[in-house]
Amino acid sequence: MRDNKNFVSRGHWFKDSAAPKGIVRVQFVLFCRDKPDPSLRLAARADHLDYIAAHQDEVIYGGPLIEEGKMIGSLFIYELPDRSELDRIFAEDPYFARDIFASVEIFESRWLVPERVPGTLKAEAELARRG
Repeated sequence: MRDNKNFVSRGHWFKDSAAPKGIVRVQFVLFCRDKPDPSLRLAARADHLDYIAAHQDEVIYGGPLIEEGKMIGSLFIYELPDRSELDRIFAEDPYFARDIFASVEIFESRWLVPERVPGTLKAEAELARRG
């Protein structure tokens, strides 16, 4: 199982303007760096891909971080109701459950571009002007 000291959470909760009224959806951005042993990723990869295939509705984006042609980590953007759902993914997804990552940085964000709801950027700019 993962070591909690390697998981860093940053950011704030935001209400997604595209969510049904009263429903909070949070975009979680995860920047994950592999442990030095590449066999850990390879051993979990097929099971991880099967897991992701069955949970695509929670994923906005996901893919490997590549350096000099080698996978060195993963970048995920999940859209979930709350942090407890992200914790569920940590327990279920083989990449997290099998502890392949040396570190995981977690950021909360919100979707702005491309606009899901026309006028979102204009409204955001107006809020920025008001301070």
